[in-house]
Amino acid sequence: MMKTAVNVQPEMINSMEAPSHQADLLQHIADAVITTDLDFNINSWNKAAETIYGWPALDVIGKRVGEVIPTVFPYNYQETIINHLFNNQGSWQGQIIQKQWNGREIHISTSVSLLKDSNGHSVGIIAINRPIERKPTAEIRTLTRELDRLNKEIEALSYSISHDLRAPLRAISGFAEIIVRRHWSDLNEETQHFLSNIVEASHHMDHLINDLLTYARLGRRVTQYRPVDLADLLGHIILTLSEQIEKTGAEIELPDTLPTLQTDPFLLTQILTNLIENAIIYHQPNLKPHITLTCQLEVDQVVVGIADNGLGIPPEYHDKIFNIFQRLHHQDDYDGNGIGLCLVKKALDLLSGHISLESIEGNGSIFWIILPLVNGQGSHSNR
Repeated sequence: MMKTAVNVQPEMINSMEAPSHQADLLQHIADAVITTDLDFNINSWNKAAETIYGWPALDVIGKRVGEVIPTVFPYNYQETIINHLFNNQGSWQGQIIQKQWNGREIHISTSVSLLKDSNGHSVGIIAINRPIERKPTAEIRTLTRELDRLNKEIEALSYSISHDLRAPLRAISGFAEIIVRRHWSDLNEETQHFLSNIVEASHHMDHLINDLLTYARLGRRVTQYRPVDLADLLGHIILTLSEQIEKTGAEIELPDTLPTLQTDPFLLTQILTNLIENAIIYHQPNLKPHITLTCQLEVDQVVVGIADNGLGIPPEYHDKIFNIFQRLHHQDDYDGNGIGLCLVKKALDLLSGHISLESIEGNGSIFWIILPLVNGQGSHSNR
């Protein structure tokens, strides 16, 4: 049966129990019509909603809207929209971005209104949603070509760094290490000092090149979602950092249960490895590092906290530390090259997540990682 293009008005539904002829009409229009209670639990879901979002009505009735169709509101002012809906005119119109059952984003024109009973009391919410076709414009095509050109330049630069720069560096490092092994005892104290600096600087430069290449490759990487057992992933990270953990006497405290997430394991490994490693490196000289990891599943996101008893970060640097090459401490005092937190931020951007920081100088830090749950899915497993 062909669907009729009808402009639905909220006034067509005056209660949560619509008359049968109205309910039948709503099943055969082109717009998705979704009603919920005041807690955003879905009460009705018409045929167009099934087609647009890919979820059958039987699978969504009773669930919260955010679990079924994660939504990105313009300029992140979801709370403002909700206040406008409940406290002002009782309706809101605008454009939003939502996700279908398979995670694909679609642009939606929506009209959201309160449903009222015969006494004028609010009893629910109705949303009338219509997909927006976004056709490429000449400007978008130009920007796409420019982006392709920049990606090729980055790829060429990455190749040059990896081969043309690394080859002479390895030669310098290799010859310096041969001299150390064969002729160390023949050198005077001053020459030994200079030679040690050459070897150390070569190693540091090699680590810097590796991190720069990782950062450049992240921007060209296609995000690959699959189930990731967070307990297993953290176990692998701790094993990788075992030498630093043993050297510093670091203690890492994990929750008794950790969830399995739909995410990109490579990107999540980059995020957690850099944050845990930083917590180990930037510890107070008179204290063993103590790192506590927490994890909380919420309706449409997972929040991971990484707390430490380290040096802390002054407030004026809370935003700057995510910039590339931003260091707060001298290389002679603490290892690191100022790329780790920049990698964390880049990986989180690719996962549509974000990071926040609570820290007092001299009194440790807590980094909060917030990741969206793909299709609202997440399950717990024992560690």
